Amino acid sequence: MAAYSGRAITAIRAAEQQAGGFAHIAFFEPVILWPSPQTAFAPDFTTDENIVFAPHNYAESLTAFNTLTVEQGFALAAADAATYQSTFWIGEYGWAMLDLWIPQRGNGPPSISGAGLGTVHITAVPGGYRAFIPVSGSYRVAVVPG
Repeated sequence: MAAYSGRAITAIRAAEQQAGGFAHIAFFEPVILWPSPQTAFAPDFTTDENIVFAPHNYAESLTAFNTLTVEQGFALAAADAATYQSTFWIGEYGWAMLDLWIPQRGNGPPSISGAGLGTVHITAVPGGYRAFIPVSGSYRVAVVPG
């Protein structure tokens, strides 16, 4: 992945130059298992200086490979970015969110329960209900009509 990202940045710079444009910031992302050990790129994957480290911080959410707290994830992103003499951008972090449309059945909102669920938010919409449900780790959802 590091070699691919290095080549991609080089190709982007060539295209920018050929088009008479300027060098935009190049965001690069480590493999999905970051922050597991040895998942960030080696600091010499590119010589480009206009780069930003862009990992996803799923600490406290996807825990099968990640036992850090959210704060520790941000601190590690900052430390990894420093090895590239750059900064970091977290485009995704925290918990996954389910967004469900549930058709109207019965005389009220559905009951939603399960494992690995945060606070369920249900809103009436035309023809049924919309449920926003934060989830973490592995989860299970059960919906019972109202």
